[in-house]
Amino acid sequence: MGEGKRELIAELEDDERKYKVKVDGGSSEKKYFGLSKRRLALVAGAILVILLIIILLVVFLVKVRSKKSKVSKSPIGGQEECSSDPLIIISMDGFRPDFLGRNLTPNIDYLASNGVRAKFLLPQFPTKTFPNHYSMITGLFPSHTGIVANNFRDEKLNDNFRIGGPTTSDPKWWKGEPLWVTAIKQGLVSTCYFWVGRPSFITLYFHQPDYIEHRAGPNSEKTNAQYKRVDDMIGRLWKGLKDRSMQDKVNMVLVGDHGIAPKSCQRIVYTDAYNVTLDDVYSPQWYGGAFITMNPKPGVSAEEIVARLQCKNPHFRVFLKENLPKRLHYSDNRRIGRIILIPEDGWLVGFNSTSGIWFCDGGDHGYDNIDPNMRTLFVAHGPAFKKGEVVDHFLSTELYGMMADILGLKPAPNDGTPGSLRHLLDPSVDIDVLETESDGKLMRTDICRKPAGFDNCSQCICKFCDKRAEVILSDKKLDMSDQEISEFQATHLPWGVPEGGAGREGCILAQKGFVTGYSTSLRLPLWVAYRLDGEKASQSGTRRDCFRKDTRLTDSQASLCKHYKYSGVDRGHMAPNGDFDSSNENDEAWMDTYLLSNIAPQYHGFNAGIWLKAEDMVRDLAANYSHVYVISGSIFDENADGLRDEDESITSKKPYYKVPGCEGRLDVISFVLPHLPKLPCFKYESSSKYLLENTARVRDIELLTGIKFFSGLPPAEQARLKTISPVKLWP
Repeated sequence: MGEGKRELIAELEDDERKYKVKVDGGSSEKKYFGLSKRRLALVAGAILVILLIIILLVVFLVKVRSKKSKVSKSPIGGQEECSSDPLIIISMDGFRPDFLGRNLTPNIDYLASNGVRAKFLLPQFPTKTFPNHYSMITGLFPSHTGIVANNFRDEKLNDNFRIGGPTTSDPKWWKGEPLWVTAIKQGLVSTCYFWVGRPSFITLYFHQPDYIEHRAGPNSEKTNAQYKRVDDMIGRLWKGLKDRSMQDKVNMVLVGDHGIAPKSCQRIVYTDAYNVTLDDVYSPQWYGGAFITMNPKPGVSAEEIVARLQCKNPHFRVFLKENLPKRLHYSDNRRIGRIILIPEDGWLVGFNSTSGIWFCDGGDHGYDNIDPNMRTLFVAHGPAFKKGEVVDHFLSTELYGMMADILGLKPAPNDGTPGSLRHLLDPSVDIDVLETESDGKLMRTDICRKPAGFDNCSQCICKFCDKRAEVILSDKKLDMSDQEISEFQATHLPWGVPEGGAGREGCILAQKGFVTGYSTSLRLPLWVAYRLDGEKASQSGTRRDCFRKDTRLTDSQASLCKHYKYSGVDRGHMAPNGDFDSSNENDEAWMDTYLLSNIAPQYHGFNAGIWLKAEDMVRDLAANYSHVYVISGSIFDENADGLRDEDESITSKKPYYKVPGCEGRLDVISFVLPHLPKLPCFKYESSSKYLLENTARVRDIELLTGIKFFSGLPPAEQARLKTISPVKLWP
C-alpha cells in the first residue's frame, strides 16, 4: 500500500472475517451532521425501523379494538376472541447495566424507574452474541440450541459454523423453537429486525454499544457516546408511542446479550509456553481471545493437553468439558470442544507468542458468565409489569417462558423454569404457574422402619468403636412412631420432603437430628436434610469414629463396615458429626451421624479438603442467621448430560451437592462439588473461589438427581428459589 494508507481488518466478536474494512488514513471523508455516510445511513435506518414498529403497532391495536368491539366468536370452542398487549423486545449488544444512572441513558433510566429492572441479567456461557441471543429467544442453553459459540465445527455434519458464513442460515444448525415461531404457530403476528435467526417477530437488535466497545474499550468517551446514541433511539420509540397514546398498551423488554471487559496487549497468556500449539489441537478460536475450545489432534489425548496446561498460570482455567462446573451447562453437545479454556476476566489466551493476537486492546467478552463485567441489562415496562420494582438477577433462559406468558402462548419445551419470573409481573396478569416434576421414582415409606437386633451381627459396629452399649441404646430409639417421623420431617424439612430420585428403590429414614433419603439399591444416602442451629455450629468436641450399620436395613440394602475396609476412601458424612452436640457423647443426634446410611465414599483429599470447607461455610452461615436448613447428597451424571444416570451406570466418581437455605425471605445457595482427590488447581485457587465457581441452581440439582425440592411451598416461590443463580458466597 502507498504512504498514508493502511488496511484494518476489523474484528467484531471473535470472528476476524466478518468485517473487512479498508480505511484510507490519508483521505478526509465528507461528514453529514458530523457523521460519516455509513454512520448516517445506520442512524437513518434505525429511525426508519422505529417508525415502522410504531406503524405496525398502530395497525395492530386498531385491529384488536375492532375485533373487541364486534365481540366476535372464535371458531375454536366458541370463545370470545381476545388479544394480549403487543410485546417489543429490544436487544442492545454488549450493554452493561452499570451504565445506567450515569446521565448517559435518560430514556432507559426512565423506563427502568417506572417499570421493573433486574440488578443485572446473567448471560449464558460462553458470553458471546449468537449463543446468547438464541438462548434468550428459545429458553434453551447453548448446548441444547446447537449454537455453542460464534464459530464452531460439527464433525458429524463435516461443516463449520461461522458468523456471516455461507451455511449460517441452514436449519441444520439451529435447534429449539424461537418465540417468534411459537407465536406464529399459535396465531399471533410477529416481525423481526436484525435478530439472530429467522426474521419474523417484533424484536429489534442494536449492534451498539458492543461494536465500539471492542475497539475503544468499555471505559472510553467513544463508548459513552454509543450508549447515548442507543438511548436516543429508545427515546424516539418511546416518544412515538406516547404521541399516539400507546405507552400504556405496549410491553417493552430491553435486554443486553452480555457485558464487556477491558482487555490489554499486556494481559495475554500463550499456550505455546506450556507446549500446546496448533500442531497439537484444532480450535475454532485459533486466533485467540476470551474463550477457547479445542479438540486434540491425532497422537495426543485431551487429558494430556489438560495436564500440560492445568495449574500452569493463574490467569486461565482449563477443563475437560465433562468436568466443567455444572452451572455453565456447557457439556452436552458434540459441537463443544473436548477441552475448554477460560481466561480470567480481562485476560486473553493465544496459541502463538510469535504471531501474537490481533486487536488485543479495547474490550472483549466470552468469559465466565459469573464475572461481573459479563453482566448485562434487563428492563421491562408496560401493563404486564410491576412499576418501580428492582429485582434480583436471573439467568437469561428464564425470559422465554415469561414472554410466552405475557403473550398468552403455550411455550415450547425449554430449559427455563415455569413461573420463575412471576414476581416481575403485575398482579393483574393471570398465569398458571406449573410446578417442576420429579422423575417419579419415589422413596418408599413402608420399609426401613424397624431396627433389628445386634445378635450375630459382625458388621453392625465397625472397628475402633468401643461404645457398644451406647450404640445399642441409640438404635432402639430409631424405632419411631408415624407421629415422631412426621415431627422430625417437619423440623428438618419445613419446605417439603424431597420427592423422587430413588432410582430402582429407596426409602426414607428418620432420625432425631436429620432425615435421610436412602438408596437401597446403591447402598448410599441420596439426600440428607437437617436443621443446623447457630449455637451448635460454633461448638467443638472430641470426634469418636463410632460407625455402625443402620439396622433398619437388611444386609442386601445396607452399607456395611467391610465396604470401607481397605477401600482407600474415607467415610464421608452427609450430615456432619461436627454439626451436632459432640460435647455430649451420649447425644442421640450426634451418635446417629455415624450411621453408615449417613455415609458416602469420598476421597480423603475431598473429604478433608473442599467438603470440609463447605461444611465450615455452612456453620458460619448458621452462626450468622441463627439457623439454616441444609440438604446434602450425591449426584450421578457420568455422561455429563445434566440428567440423573440410571443406577446401573453409576460410579464412585460422582459429585456431591450441598444446599443450605435460610428463612425470612427464603433464600438458598447451592453447590455441586466435583469428587476429586484434591482441588484441581490448589496452587492458585482459594477454597472460597472454588466454592463460588462450583455453585449451581437448585433446579440444576433437581435435574441431576431426579428429585423435586421444596414441594411444600407455593409454586411461584418454588420456582423463584430453584432458579437462584449464586454470583457470590453468603457473608
